[in-house]
Amino acid sequence: MEEIVNHLGIENVIVLKDTNEKIVGIKIPDEAVAIEDWAFDRCWNLKEVYLPDSIRIIGVNSFSLCENLKKISLPKQLESVDKLSFAGSNNLEYIEFRGTREEFIEKNFWNVQTPTRIIHCSDGDA
Repeated sequence: MEEIVNHLGIENVIVLKDTNEKIVGIKIPDEAVAIEDWAFDRCWNLKEVYLPDSIRIIGVNSFSLCENLKKISLPKQLESVDKLSFAGSNNLEYIEFRGTREEFIEKNFWNVQTPTRIIHCSDGDA
């Protein structure tokens, strides 16, 4: 996985906003608190994303049109996921939420446009 460094903007927000066909997997720095709108849009070869526990917000189209994205791991502290965060990332098949099913249901933010309907939580699927 490629570590995303030197892309932290104001308030520790990831602001990459650059199509990069070479990125296959990413590791977001632990101090990041949000993924900016359009940050990884059109990273066509991106396959896997692990978001650290510090991430609270995933912005508009942050991972849109990532055609090969198959797996993402989300922190239980996540507060907001824009419904277009994964638009066009139609191969996303494994979404892990590192909290319980009850915590996931309480957040009530997953009307995200993706074909994935099962969210894998620490105590079972939601």
